[in-house]
Amino acid sequence: MTEYLNSSARARKKLSVLAVGTSQVVLSFEALKSAKFDLPCKEEQDKIASLLECLNERVELQRSFVDALKKYKRGLLSNLFGEKITQGCTTKSYYFSEIAQRRSEKYDPSSGIEYPCVELENIEQETGKILATVPSTAQSSIKNIAMPGDTLFGKLRPYLRKYAFAKKTMACSSEIWALIPSDVVLPKFLFYLVQTEHFLRVANISSGTKMPRAEWSNIEKAEFFIPDFSVQRKVVSLLEGLDQKITFADSTLLSLNRLKASLLQHLFI
Repeated sequence: MTEYLNSSARARKKLSVLAVGTSQVVLSFEALKSAKFDLPCKEEQDKIASLLECLNERVELQRSFVDALKKYKRGLLSNLFGEKITQGCTTKSYYFSEIAQRRSEKYDPSSGIEYPCVELENIEQETGKILATVPSTAQSSIKNIAMPGDTLFGKLRPYLRKYAFAKKTMACSSEIWALIPSDVVLPKFLFYLVQTEHFLRVANISSGTKMPRAEWSNIEKAEFFIPDFSVQRKVVSLLEGLDQKITFADSTLLSLNRLKASLLQHLFI
């Protein structure tokens, strides 16, 4: 029961008040002994502890499920984009420079044209989600432009796995490449290709130690096996379905954590 009491926002607030005025923001044992909390009877405490233990187990199971789905996706990507999968279907080896090119158009905030602007911190790691955008006209530096169908890839610290699919015209950080798919790939196929371990290994052969950046000179020479469009459509459909499952599982985990936080707040008044 004590561990759940310590997790309560109200309990933490009360303890922080007791710590105020000390030479260090550390709660002394004497101050802790003087703290008073309104606790229910032992029987009620047991029920609360049992409920929260069950919820904790459910949260951990959901977290494990999300991790397992993401691990499964990484394995699926390796198989779907690997050389072995090309057996039995029409494929061709292409340099990445033949698969995609970097968009060269730039955006000047002083132009007065308003676009949603994406910075690296607005892209969630490994999920491809754009969490938020900022007004482009409020920016102070020149940005890259991305068009619908482009794949965004964060070249700064590429090991962070920051990529997204542009569904509309937007401005983006100069640390983000807007990759234009060539006529040998479907736009969404390119989006999944940059998520593969093969692409990420090449992207991480970068210069700099504190601020490593992917180098186009390495990436453009990397070779990839590309199947025909009928196979690409099947691959995209499969991975989109898996992404939807991961998104739903993630939202369920978020809801469970919110429920736990709410219960801790209301059960320990």
